[in-house]
Amino acid sequence: MSDHIQVPMTHLHEIATKFASMKAELDGTEQSATELHGVDANDGHLVATAVTDFLAEWKQSRKTLNENVGILGEVSGKIADLVIGFDTDVSKSIGDAASKMKENQ
Repeated sequence: MSDHIQVPMTHLHEIATKFASMKAELDGTEQSATELHGVDANDGHLVATAVTDFLAEWKQSRKTLNENVGILGEVSGKIADLVIGFDTDVSKSIGDAASKMKENQ
């Protein structure tokens, strides 16, 4: 087992973007379902009742899913940013150390 993994940072940023997009799409689904409420002129109350019941049952799980998707997207982006920052700092430190060693030769 190795402690060393390599993940391209652009992939983490892409994941963050995809999760943000997924969250926005999930946010829009409730609005789309709500728009169906009462559109049926014939027995519209049956459609309205079915949509209302569905939304009530689905609301909390959708909210939890949506929050978690949003968090995953944020965390993916933050991990990428932190790793890029760490790599930049380490690279600079190594470069500075190498320059000092060359000066002392």
